[in-house]
Amino acid sequence: MRNYLPCPACGSQDIMKIRYTLQGGMWTPFLNFAKCRACRPRFDGKTGKLNPQVPKIFRIISGIILMTFLGALLWFVVSL
Repeated sequence: MRNYLPCPACGSQDIMKIRYTLQGGMWTPFLNFAKCRACRPRFDGKTGKLNPQVPKIFRIISGIILMTFLGALLWFVVSL
């Protein structure tokens, strides 16, 4: 894939962008997660760091969105 570093584990150029992960959820398309097709490890395509983590701010925002949705749902159910 263009603009991605080669695989840090094996050096292969055969890289695919990861579109969704359970860890990244809805934020995965905005991150640089990539996977080597040859040896399969996940890494950050821009820095080459193996097994990248989702930034904490994305986790916090996701938690706020989830809590807001659950609070609105609970309010709706209680008000019936």
